[in-house]
Amino acid sequence: PSSATVVLLDAETGLSIASTQLVAVTNADLSVTTNASFGVFKSSGTNLLITVLRSNVNTGTVGVNFTTADGTALAGVDYVANSGALTFSNGIAFQTLSVQVISNRFIEGDRTFSVYLTNATPTNVASLLTPYAATITITDDMAGLSFSSPAYSANENGQQAVITVFRSNYTNSAVSVDFSTADGTGQAGVNYFPTNGTLVFTNGDTAKTFSVPLIDDHVIDGNHTVLLNLGNAVGNAVLINPTYATLLIVETDGSLIIPAGVALTSESGPVNGVIDPGETVTLLFGLRNANGTNTANLVATLLATTNGVSSPSGPQTYGVLTASGPSASRPFTFTASGTNGQTITATLQLRDGSTVLSNAVFSFTLGKTPAGYSNNTAIIINDFSPATPYPSVINVSNLNGLVTQATVTLTNLSHSNPRDIDALLVSPTGQKSYLMAHCGDILAINNVTLTFDDTTTNVLPYLAQIISGTYHPTTYGSPPPFPAPPAPFPTNATAPPYVTNLSVFNGASPNGAW
Repeated sequence: PSSATVVLLDAETGLSIASTQLVAVTNADLSVTTNASFGVFKSSGTNLLITVLRSNVNTGTVGVNFTTADGTALAGVDYVANSGALTFSNGIAFQTLSVQVISNRFIEGDRTFSVYLTNATPTNVASLLTPYAATITITDDMAGLSFSSPAYSANENGQQAVITVFRSNYTNSAVSVDFSTADGTGQAGVNYFPTNGTLVFTNGDTAKTFSVPLIDDHVIDGNHTVLLNLGNAVGNAVLINPTYATLLIVETDGSLIIPAGVALTSESGPVNGVIDPGETVTLLFGLRNANGTNTANLVATLLATTNGVSSPSGPQTYGVLTASGPSASRPFTFTASGTNGQTITATLQLRDGSTVLSNAVFSFTLGKTPAGYSNNTAIIINDFSPATPYPSVINVSNLNGLVTQATVTLTNLSHSNPRDIDALLVSPTGQKSYLMAHCGDILAINNVTLTFDDTTTNVLPYLAQIISGTYHPTTYGSPPPFPAPPAPFPTNATAPPYVTNLSVFNGASPNGAW
């Protein structure tokens, strides 16, 4: 023939992923495909199948590798990492690989990861065609259930408090959650009626409410709290914070006025910082509006009582005290009637306009009541180290009032080199005073008894021998800091600064470990 037609046959095959945008739905028992012939689906709620296509199917046996890679989704948390190889026999047009998606029941939002094709073989026959990478989106279908706030409030005369529960994230399903109430400072049947039940959210619902019925007891007893709880989420839902909340029932019957401290400002004598029997004193009485309503014009009257208060001064106006606000103080004068050590009671009768409020009561102990405590265990004075025991503890308990004077006695004190003795007194509230340090030179002492008292002017000698007697706390020079004590004492219990004055303990509670 004078001419001919030549047909060139393509002997190569191409490999590609069927789709570059794949969608998986986690936590749901359904499958999703991108079109009728290929895509991603979820088998038994967890497995995604990804289709790899081959062109020119009649070119023999070929293969390709695949691997997964994190995006916003994390292997081991959102999906199970997978890698391997696919083999296409002659005539086979597609193969599938699977990736397991983890139903972790976390509220995370949509996350993505990728699948890549690599290394088509044999290289003279097979090659990669686009798309050889696919992005898989895991759609979060988990709902979060929570209170709309960790704290709610309602007036006690408001009949009921309405509490809102939110559903966030996925809303295209039906879920439910249980709610309940419990006593805080409020009591069921006294301040509120208890309630419980189940809230059901259907498709599209994002908020549900329940009510807590309130009781107005018509008693000025302050605010009260009710504890709220969510539990037992059912369906594709989990509990997220806040799952607990507090309902504050606000006092509306008046103001809850409570004592807020007292200060002694004058004494008829002796002037010793103590209310003595028969003494006329002036004190500042502090009052605070703990909660409820603001006062309009609070007036307090100190009552004459058979329990120690006579000849009280007239009423004092405290005016407006803001609920949960600062305290206010006013002076009152009275004569203390009673015996030394007796507890007397000062009662302020309170009135806010025409409303009579609960009385404010203050208690005082008359005079000074001496009490002695001791520890008869010997203290061994060691060379170049703390004594044994260290510290030596004296426990004080069940004393009323505050310290007005402290004295300390060391008995049967013996040492060949007394200037080596450093003795420190530490109170339960952390005040510290030297008793003695660097006293008595190197003149040995044997079975000496020393009493330390601020009321004396005698001091221990520096270069002379120490003898038994009563002395003011004494130190010469600046001795080194005391070592930190062992547990359970705080490590800073013996840390500087120190004084040489027992009056540092005045005004503190005596109870505890000295």
